[in-house]
Amino acid sequence: MGYSSHGCNSKTYLDQLYSVCWYRDAVVSLVGALKYNRPVRKVLEVFEMFIEGSVISEIGYDWEQVVYIPIPLHVRKHRERGFNQSELLATILSKHLGGTVCTDMVVRKINTKSQASLPKGLRKDNMKGAFEWTEKYIPQKTSHIVLVDDVYTSGSTLNECARIIKEAGVKTVSAFTFARG
Repeated sequence: MGYSSHGCNSKTYLDQLYSVCWYRDAVVSLVGALKYNRPVRKVLEVFEMFIEGSVISEIGYDWEQVVYIPIPLHVRKHRERGFNQSELLATILSKHLGGTVCTDMVVRKINTKSQASLPKGLRKDNMKGAFEWTEKYIPQKTSHIVLVDDVYTSGSTLNECARIIKEAGVKTVSAFTFARG
């Protein structure tokens, strides 16, 4: 369990990507239950069990210094859903590894179409300009931000969010996803 891509390729703004498991079989159903249903305690317990059992402590982050940014939902989507699944995952990471969860450092300013509903070729364009750095935060070159999302498939969402953060002046942007497709 655990997949780490140290030193992501030059086509991405991410410095590192870590995923707990592959997006296959029962994991697809588990992510769907978390994402599209109100998360029940049992589903979150399974996620936590996966995270506890992974080898994330071996990645080499100074976890106490990490700032976790859950991929933000648009205000309208958050209101409809009632929760942000990425925020739930970030909270679990912070609980087990340390670090701080920050939910307002980056906001989603465009209510984009669901990435899952689009072919991979259109996902990058769908995310263009979707995120915005919150001006009240002054980025520090030494800070390490870890974006948190449920699934990495094409990477378009995480890459666009990482681009905004790096343009704001943050030196290191990594990503943590529960699953990788």
